Amino acid sequence: MRPVRVLSSAQILAFFVSLGCSSVSVLAQQPENGFYRIVWETPKQDTDKSIEVSRSVGGKVWLTKLLSKEFGKAKIWSRSNANDSFRVMLPSVPSFDTKGQFAMVIDGVCEVVSSHGRARGEGAQGLELIVDIRGQEHVKKIAKRLKTNVQLRKHPGHQLLVTLVNTKNEYQIGAPVELEMRIQNVGKKTVRFMDGGQQRGPRNNQFSFVAEPAIPDTGDALNFGGIAAFRNLEPGETFSKKVDITRWFKFPKAQSYEITALFEMELHKESFGADYLWDETAVGRCRVQIAD
Repeated sequence: MRPVRVLSSAQILAFFVSLGCSSVSVLAQQPENGFYRIVWETPKQDTDKSIEVSRSVGGKVWLTKLLSKEFGKAKIWSRSNANDSFRVMLPSVPSFDTKGQFAMVIDGVCEVVSSHGRARGEGAQGLELIVDIRGQEHVKKIAKRLKTNVQLRKHPGHQLLVTLVNTKNEYQIGAPVELEMRIQNVGKKTVRFMDGGQQRGPRNNQFSFVAEPAIPDTGDALNFGGIAAFRNLEPGETFSKKVDITRWFKFPKAQSYEITALFEMELHKESFGADYLWDETAVGRCRVQIAD
């Protein structure tokens, strides 16, 4: 058997050149773990000092200056019921220059820092940083390096009975059409959710609607957030909320319409923290009669 010949990188390069290749892509060295200043396009100058990397959410950025290698403590939780999107909170990172945009790199996983500010709490020092990561494989690497666990979501076991009812037998065309959604806790566990937070605008965008026969949504969906209240729905209790659906639809003629209403619910722990349990949508349906 003939011995295997191992070529050097220079010999490999010479081989490609001999084949007429004008250029050869060489993988850049994996960057150190830390926080980096970034740019969104290939730098026009000092390109040898920048590193092209792929983001966990897709797309690329170019790392330029290494700002810090310190992470501090970390808390990581899932942001989706499918457990494919995660939030990394770093509540006490030693301070560094946060001008411009920057990204976190850990063991080859790169993502842009989505939020930063001063560390909170009595006696807290440094920075609080938030980074949103896509993919379980990516977040496992980060959790291992930062020596923390990942809080995955699982169905909290709630049971809800949802109904949508008319507040009138019929509504005049051009007049408000007010419906009432009722959400009853028919399970054995307290259900905690946020009511509000999307109503500072022409309508409450925690709701959405579908009409049949089809009517396009011609309402103003502008939303500036708004005051939110945390609700505790005990077993057997019913939460109800009225809403004028002409904020979404202008009924074109007098007839009967079937309306499907959806109400977004963030199901929370008793602490009502940012790492809530589950995204739920309460769905109800009824018919409304529009008259001349």
